Amino acid sequence: MTTLLLVHAHPDDECIATGGVILRAHDDRVRVVLLTATRGEEGDIHNMDADSVRPRLGEVRTAELMRSCEILGVVPIRLVEVADARQDERLGILLFECKVLRDERRRREVAQRCGQTAVPARPH
Repeated sequence: MTTLLLVHAHPDDECIATGGVILRAHDDRVRVVLLTATRGEEGDIHNMDADSVRPRLGEVRTAELMRSCEILGVVPIRLVEVADARQDERLGILLFECKVLRDERRRREVAQRCGQTAVPARPH
């Protein structure tokens, strides 16, 4: 089965940036894996009461992300949960890149242990 890996910084990016791509891939029976770097805890609040939601914004955005993925047919979803880039952009990006590289290395190691000589390429 073909897999499409999508990497986004914040919850809601999957809808705004690639919602149509995800639906098309799902319709074409392509497995979609979504990796989201943050929980969006430092994001803007436009459609809720900011004072009551701000302390739990990460939880709210995560719940929205899970529902969005359910609607779009994305399984599994992966939250890396680095600090939102607005909190500390350099640290968040560095941690995110390290986790992605570590996971890719582990995937290759497992494939080698299972006797696979070639690891399927990931879409760019």
